[in-house]
Amino acid sequence: MKKVFILLCIAAIFCGCGVQKKAKESFNMYDKLLTLTELNGSAVTLNADRPATITFDKAGGRVSGNLGCNRFSGTFQINGNSLKFSQLISTKMMCFDSMNVEDAFSTALNNTDSFEIKDGALLLKQGKNVLAVLK
Repeated sequence: MKKVFILLCIAAIFCGCGVQKKAKESFNMYDKLLTLTELNGSAVTLNADRPATITFDKAGGRVSGNLGCNRFSGTFQINGNSLKFSQLISTKMMCFDSMNVEDAFSTALNNTDSFEIKDGALLLKQGKNVLAVLK
């Protein structure tokens, strides 16, 4: 009886060790406004009136947001960690103070092929390169 108890205790210890795996980070990217904080490795200076943002509508498979000046919308497809934006359209206003961010963010969206959730942020990636960080 003692041997069975000791074996059960040892088995419980070994089984318990495998349970302490790193928990998958919880982050919901759907149906909320995410703000661009980093672009091509550089911090983005936010325009208080028109920050660059994105919202993912999970039910409709649609994406929309602000590039920094112009509004945009389109569709997205996710398969595992793969992410592809398509049919992106935007308004065509000219805003001299934010066109650099706008052009770079638009290019990042068009080049995105995957995503990662890290440290409470959504990382848009092309291959291993991080194109944009949104929180």
